[in-house]
Amino acid sequence: MTLYEPDAVFATEPGTLTNGRSGIREALSNFVAAKGRLDLKVTRVLDGGGLALVTGVWSFVGTTPDGQPLKLAAKSADVLCRQKDCTWRFVIDNPWRTD
Repeated sequence: MTLYEPDAVFATEPGTLTNGRSGIREALSNFVAAKGRLDLKVTRVLDGGGLALVTGVWSFVGTTPDGQPLKLAAKSADVLCRQKDCTWRFVIDNPWRTD
């Protein structure tokens, strides 16, 4: 959860947001439980001197709780903020970018 700002926003599905690390932790728990593999290809980074817009294409392959295969894929659009130690944290994490 250290990848996120304390008040970060996460799109749990298109049009639905959760706020804060606790909400994001809960939203990501299904992905973690699926024990899958996440592949991400960053397609563009626009660095605005402390804020960055990062777009990419991702896919996830795992297993549902009832043992069925799970395959997801989408484009992402995220906003990150540079920290004082020069690391980056998510402010907005939108794995369901709409074009």
